[in-house]
Amino acid sequence: MQLLRHRADRRSLAFVGTYFALIALGYSATLPWWGNLGLTLALCLMSFFCAVITHNSIHSPVFYAPSFNQLFHVALTLAYGHPVNAFVPGHNLSHHRYTQKAKDAMRTSKLRFRWNWLNQLLFSQVVGPTIFRDNLAYVRYARQAKPRWYRQFMGQLLIYLAYLSAALVLDWQKFLLFVFIPHQYAAWGIMGINLCNTMAVMRIRPTTIAATLSANGPTGGPSTMATTACIT
Repeated sequence: MQLLRHRADRRSLAFVGTYFALIALGYSATLPWWGNLGLTLALCLMSFFCAVITHNSIHSPVFYAPSFNQLFHVALTLAYGHPVNAFVPGHNLSHHRYTQKAKDAMRTSKLRFRWNWLNQLLFSQVVGPTIFRDNLAYVRYARQAKPRWYRQFMGQLLIYLAYLSAALVLDWQKFLLFVFIPHQYAAWGIMGINLCNTMAVMRIRPTTIAATLSANGPTGGPSTMATTACIT
């Protein structure tokens, strides 16, 4: 029985497994300060990689079986630091459907600093409040309109809150180093990389993007269909 839709996703599973292995190491071992620093940096990278995997899994399911995808999304929720289903409103239904338009919550035109490094540094802080507000609105909407999505989201959220609580109770200092900081870095990184990607692609291939959007229609074509396959 074949479990994975794509063999390349074995690397995704390895990254997620590595995150949890590093968490277990951090909480079970007593390390010198430089060991804690190195482990924190490694967890920042792993958590960011898991954020990228979250993005990919929303667009294309990792497993054939929906139940396995749901379990994988729970694991990604813990590793990335946000419920996976929360990726849908701000990314698939806003950014992909209205790329660089007024309804794109992550449009790069929100930052116009002269220095690009400052745009990169502050991008998540600028777009974050809008995404949070839109997510809350979508959750309220989905409670009645999309009960399955809502149940999945609430399950991910409650398990994540339990994970945070357990990590905090076990050791609040290790919680800050190995859980809180990496999750913040992952959120900053996954939103910030959107700035780089969108600016680069729109600068190099604007006509290609316009043609693709036109061909796929206002819903963004394959991205929306992939979302349905992954979340419903």
